[in-house]
Amino acid sequence: NTVIMCEDGSAQTTITVDTLDVLEEKVTEFYAQYREVIKNANCVTISGSVPKGIPPDFYYDLVMDAHATKLPVVIDASGKNLQAGFSGNPTVIKPNLDELEQLWGEPCVSIDQIKHAGRELFKRSGSVFVITLGAEGAVAVLPDRNYFIPPLKVKVVSPAGAGDAVVAGLAAGLSQQK
Repeated sequence: NTVIMCEDGSAQTTITVDTLDVLEEKVTEFYAQYREVIKNANCVTISGSVPKGIPPDFYYDLVMDAHATKLPVVIDASGKNLQAGFSGNPTVIKPNLDELEQLWGEPCVSIDQIKHAGRELFKRSGSVFVITLGAEGAVAVLPDRNYFIPPLKVKVVSPAGAGDAVVAGLAAGLSQQK
């Protein structure tokens, strides 16, 4: 991926090239290595897109393998990867607003609608939702309550990696059984 930013920080564009084609035997090798590595893990994060050659249920399989070792799992994905991961009932799902709307199937134009969609999706999966809203903050849907998390008042240089930072914080907390 290449991120091109305006010098004044006012905008950015990400160019993603989808060229890698993974052979089936490499997928099999990956699964074996993954199952070995997670034996010594405290938490699993599964995020991003996958290259050609990866089976549609890849994220589901990764979540189920982590569940088999009783590890918490954080998913941050979109499209079919998000849907596959959601069907495995991960511990936490960290969608942005567009990704939440993909899962929910309807637009969410207010905080109340976002909370409602997150709550209903929680009921279907048992997964906690932390929905990032960019400059508008975030919404957390926990088993017994919802939170609106206001944005921090900081000078934004670039939003690149902001969602990844949220996932890292969630994984760190889960790793410490928080």
